[in-house]
This record gives sequence, C-alpha cells and structure tokens, in this order.
Amino acid sequence: MITLQFLALKILTIAKRFNKYNLSNFTPIRIGRISIGWVKKENIKFLKQFSDFFLINKNSIMIRSELNTAKKLNSIFDIVISDLTHKKILQKGKNESFPVFNFPSLAIPKKVNFKKPYFRIDRSAIRFFGFRSWGVHLNGFTKQNNDIKIWVGKRNKNKGSYPSKLDNLVGGGQPTGLNPKENLIKESAEEANVKKSLARKAKAVGTINYCVETAEGLCPDTMFIYDLELPKRFIPKCNDNEIENFFLMDDKEVLKRIENDSDFKPNSKLVTLDFLIRKKLLDSEKSKLVKLFFSQINRKF
Repeated sequence: MITLQFLALKILTIAKRFNKYNLSNFTPIRIGRISIGWVKKENIKFLKQFSDFFLINKNSIMIRSELNTAKKLNSIFDIVISDLTHKKILQKGKNESFPVFNFPSLAIPKKVNFKKPYFRIDRSAIRFFGFRSWGVHLNGFTKQNNDIKIWVGKRNKNKGSYPSKLDNLVGGGQPTGLNPKENLIKESAEEANVKKSLARKAKAVGTINYCVETAEGLCPDTMFIYDLELPKRFIPKCNDNEIENFFLMDDKEVLKRIENDSDFKPNSKLVTLDFLIRKKLLDSEKSKLVKLFFSQINRKF
C-alpha cells in the first residue's frame, strides 16, 4: 500500500492539473445563446475573413442563424478548417470525423447520442474551437494468484502526440457514427488484438471529465472508462502501429511509473489511478482523499 503523503501530494496534484484554464483568454463561439465552444482570443483574427459565417465582436463569435443546420454547419467548418490547415495554423487532419453537440461545451452532459450529433468537424480542429472532445479508455487486467496485474501499453515513438509514453491497454477518440461501446470494440481490435467476443464483455464504469488550457486551445474532455478482465494467456498485439510494446505490471510498478510524471500519457494516468482506487489497490481507509480525487476529475458513475 502507498502512503497518505503520496496520495495527498501526488494524486491530488495530478488531478488538479486537469482543471487548469482561464476563460478570460477565450471568446465563446455561440449558436444562439449556447456557447458550444471557446476560441483563443489570439486566434480570432484567423476567423475574421469568414464574415459570411460568423458575427464577431469583443464578447462572442456568433454563428449566423441562417446557417444553423447540420448540413450547413458541416460545410462551413469544412471550409474554415481547410483554410486554417492550408495556412498551417492547424495541423493536417486524418479525416477523422468528430461530433459537436448543441449544448455548452463546458457542461458535462448526462446522455449523448453519438450517432446523431448536431454537426461534425475534423478532429484536428477540436481544440482550436474549444469543442468538447470524447474518448474511450480500457483498463485491461488479469488475476494471478488473487493479485491483479495491469496491461500497460507504450505508445509508438513516432506518434505525433505523447510518443513513447505509457498508456492504457486501449484508448481512442470518439468519432461520429458509433456509440462508445462500439468504438471500444473497434479500438480494442486495432490497438491490442482483442477479439470482438471478448471486448463485448468490457464493463462500463463511468466517465472522467476535465478541462485544460493547451497551446492549441481549450480542451474540455470526457473519457468513457471500461474495465475488462482478460484471460491469463492473453497477449496483446497492436495492429495499427499506435503501440510499440505492452507490459504486464503489478500495482506497485504501475504506481512507481505514475509517480514519475514523465512516464505516462497525462489523461491515461488519471484512468489508471481511478482503476487502482476502485479496485482498492490504494489505501482504502483514505476515503475522504479518494472522494476529493473523484471531485477533481468530475467522476461520474
């Protein structure tokens, strides 16, 4: 078991990093009265040429009311993103379609239909516009002699984001057209060679929600968390070059790697800590501290 000092100084410090942002640095992008996103004030200049799409003043970026349909919104954001990419303001995307919904991006929704988003945009622009992003994460574990061992992946050294960092067994962004469980099954096959019949047994255990200010823009994010007990003989294999190695670790080794801030992909660290707490691999009598941790990450069960 780890010490109270570690829990207090490390876990809470990690969690608090995921609620650091200053809205005074951003201007809301609105449909009617709803702030569906937030744009860095320094980036507003890149949108001023699109006066046919946006009404811009010092307080807001309003999407013109006559454009308020899914088809038109899809079209105008395709045009804007193409221009920003051509000017190298945005990195070139991978044609990944991500959903945007007609509710405040800083609100944590109770229910979302990913098959019927309000409109969609390329994933590369999510942070620029401060739209809420979504993803799925899988804690893959086995039981050996009543001890829990956790599968941890090491990201490919050539990945554009967090190369060579440790990660959950499976993790991926939530696209349009699939619900989270369907996406998890797809990602599990691609990233860890988990058969569909096995991935379907993954248990949904809630969400982790956070918002951080990044160099790209505001990042309000919801992670759908799943647990899956794997057969002892299961050996993960990556089929899409996202992960270069997998390691089976006990809780002490995982905590040691978490304590070293540079080892884990940041939001995957939250998912792993959450797993360790729920499985009572951390000091269970520190319940007040655990509740504080959950409150910091807006944990929803």
